[in-house]
Amino acid sequence: MLGRFVPRPTYDATRRDAQLTALVDYTGGIQGPLIMIGDFNLSDREPFYDILNNPLHDSFDEAGWGAGFSFPNLQHRSAGVLIDYLLDVVGIGDRIAFASAPLPQLPPLVRIDYIWTNDALVPLSSRLRCEELDSDHCMLISDVGLLSRT
Repeated sequence: MLGRFVPRPTYDATRRDAQLTALVDYTGGIQGPLIMIGDFNLSDREPFYDILNNPLHDSFDEAGWGAGFSFPNLQHRSAGVLIDYLLDVVGIGDRIAFASAPLPQLPPLVRIDYIWTNDALVPLSSRLRCEELDSDHCMLISDVGLLSRT
């Protein structure tokens, strides 16, 4: 099992794509079952998604329901800190105060977290859990089955 955090892309995704290429090359040589889990900072609409999705399998795409959006998780316990951080990133954090304002209950907007499997495993179900977590990402949960070799 591999776990991976891939740097978020800026306007230039060269570094991220180089790391993803290295992961694809590395996993291609693995014999037996493989599960690769992580925040890949990659949308399923980007061209590089197709490079990962062949030879690997996106468990949510194959066995989940809905869009699979996993970020940002504004239901997590420290969501106010995340909102403050995001406002600072775009340069308006010092102009907005959230002193006692309720947090917006917006759903996650992008899909960047994945569970990939190789041909030795089949995704059976896949779902997201967002509430009551200490992460700004929703938790992606997948059940996978081992394919028998006949």
